[in-house]
Amino acid sequence: MKPFEANAVYLCTMRIEIDINPMGAVRTTQKGKYTDERYHKYARYKTAVMMFLRGFGVRECPESFRIQFVMPFPISYTQKQCRELEGSPHRYKPDIDNMVKGFMDCFGKDDSGVHTIQAQKVWGYDGKIILEF
Repeated sequence: MKPFEANAVYLCTMRIEIDINPMGAVRTTQKGKYTDERYHKYARYKTAVMMFLRGFGVRECPESFRIQFVMPFPISYTQKQCRELEGSPHRYKPDIDNMVKGFMDCFGKDDSGVHTIQAQKVWGYDGKIILEF
């Protein structure tokens, strides 16, 4: 299999923009599912993403997809900082692997059929997830 090329064009049949702030998967103990507010926020995130995707007829995790997580700027950033950083790589937490895991968790437990993922995390004015498959 060839590695992804930076300037290559990949064909996709569907592009979906999910207007929700991306978040990474939350690890918790069994007890934490009942007491940890982070887990409850994560559960609401997964439900919101899945409901949005179902509106487009997506019920299963695609076997191959591209995903871009657009991370919103902190309130403390100036307009100048935002203009300079828009679209540039986001190099802070949450880690991209946890974000991909959080997205795939929206589909339930069986994601064994996924064979190719291209993921990117960038700065933007509004948080959103852009999915292409």
